Amino acid sequence: MAQLVDRPTILNFVYFDCPGVCTPLLNEVADVLGKSDLDPRREPFQLLTVSFEPRDTPQVAAEKRANYLALLSRPLPPETWRFLTGDAEELRRLTAAAGFSYKKAGFEYIHPGGLILLSSERQIVRYLYGTEFLPFDFKMGVLEAAKGTVLPTTARLLTICFSYDPQGRTYVFNLLKVVGGPATGMTETRQTPGTDIGQEAA
Repeated sequence: MAQLVDRPTILNFVYFDCPGVCTPLLNEVADVLGKSDLDPRREPFQLLTVSFEPRDTPQVAAEKRANYLALLSRPLPPETWRFLTGDAEELRRLTAAAGFSYKKAGFEYIHPGGLILLSSERQIVRYLYGTEFLPFDFKMGVLEAAKGTVLPTTARLLTICFSYDPQGRTYVFNLLKVVGGPATGMTETRQTPGTDIGQEAA
């Protein structure tokens, strides 16, 4: 995994048979990526969607990738978005390094939804929580990752508590983010931005 992060990277964890959050999350990523004016040929970045279910196969990952690339509303280089699988130990180390937690519940998993922004040096720069993202937040996350900008604690708190209003071109207080944030699980288990997931996952 570490050798794949050679540019600003948007990392997200799913499992391919997920009946809940994973499909809305991936649909949203496809929608925002299609709407974004970021061009990976000018501003290199990539998306890595990793299944944390060790039983998921590369063949299923390839099918998922083809389906979601077909949803994009603009042409992008195919290598912009990759879908990956791994063995149980690799996945355990990677998810722990990224601060992503999940729990088996019968045949399914309880897990949060969101995106993890990494710099080309594999440092965690920012988390975007939930399954809905504004193109502005998506773009700013990629640009921060490109600069290797790690948000200080106060700035991270502001991004958790406020949402960008594109009409007013300002940030507005979001009560649901404040109240619902801890319930996602990711806020409680996230790594401190600046963590090198390559070292942690080794």
